[in-house]
Amino acid sequence: MSTKVQLTPVASKEEYEDIAHMRDNFKISAENNLRIQMLRSIFKEYAHYLKQNKMSADDIRLSVTKNVHAFLEKNKGYVNSTFLKLVQEDVELVLITDKATLKEKIRQNFIKNVGPDLNKFDIQDMYMNNDFKNGYEALSVETAHSRTVAFCNTYYFECADKVKNACSDMQFEFLAYL
Repeated sequence: MSTKVQLTPVASKEEYEDIAHMRDNFKISAENNLRIQMLRSIFKEYAHYLKQNKMSADDIRLSVTKNVHAFLEKNKGYVNSTFLKLVQEDVELVLITDKATLKEKIRQNFIKNVGPDLNKFDIQDMYMNNDFKNGYEALSVETAHSRTVAFCNTYYFECADKVKNACSDMQFEFLAYL
């Protein structure tokens, strides 16, 4: 069930390899934080999805929390203990707001969450640094650098696969969109 739909602009195989090498050199705390930010984005969009499908606020909280616990159980050590609290805060925000399309929102939330802490990740790529500092604007098809797309996709594909494998209680339609 692993469909790899590439976000635009298209990144090359070499750019993905560069990103993999970059990740090998990240501090554990930076890698943990980046994983958390992508997973937060996924679970936040799941809460949006449930809200759009007219699920009650209590049921949304319960469903997301149950799936986060399932994820943490099957992926011990993948993220630290702050993850659950951050997702719960995101769900509360979702319950009072609404936004756009699934994959674009996941990527936008990731950039929004990563941007302020960019210096912690020690990313030496000037194109990616510029994109992260510009936030949402950097994510349009016309302006995003393909290295930034490769970076986002790397975390997106990895985290989405882990969510699909761990969260069997998530609604099938949402998992199919990931």
